[in-house]
Amino acid sequence: MKRFLSIILLLTAMACEKENIAYNRDFDSSLNAWQTFKQTSGNSYRFTVTAGTWAGSSWKTNLIVTKGKVTERHFTYTVFHDIRMPANGWDEAEVNKILALMKTTAEEFKARNGVSLAEVLSWSETGSNLGAHKNTSAADLITLDDVYAKAETQWLVKRKGVSVYFEAKNSGMISSCGFVNDGCQDDCFVGINISEIKAL
Repeated sequence: MKRFLSIILLLTAMACEKENIAYNRDFDSSLNAWQTFKQTSGNSYRFTVTAGTWAGSSWKTNLIVTKGKVTERHFTYTVFHDIRMPANGWDEAEVNKILALMKTTAEEFKARNGVSLAEVLSWSETGSNLGAHKNTSAADLITLDDVYAKAETQWLVKRKGVSVYFEAKNSGMISSCGFVNDGCQDDCFVGINISEIKAL
């Protein structure tokens, strides 16, 4: 009898925890889609995290996960100071346009920042170099397991004074998840946007 009561209490506690999550049914369905994908892909995949700012810049981070561990991170600004990256990637002409808009030279930019503008606009990390770029707009070195954990424990938690958002347009897996504080005007989204998830 005590064992039965313990099980009932545990199930009740779990149900109450789920009630604190916005979009709990959609989240559970998406979590199931992720678990299926994780198994069929051997937990090896790539996904693209996108973000941007009202000030005229946007960017993407491609993360490569091999057997559950991040093995590569590739970052690119897709728009920088309202200059859109060409289809073939950043070239000297576009870099020079940005420098002119910033009213600086390539030499002055590198002296101030320690790296060239081209190195800011696009870079890659692999192996022992993973995590070398600090204070950057790039997504952290995260896996989809990390994304779902943050969704459940941070981004989807019901609370006063926020609007919560959730979409699962990547074959049922998360495409957008997070919240915005009520009354916030610019760059208010706290969470993640994922434009693509593909098995390796």
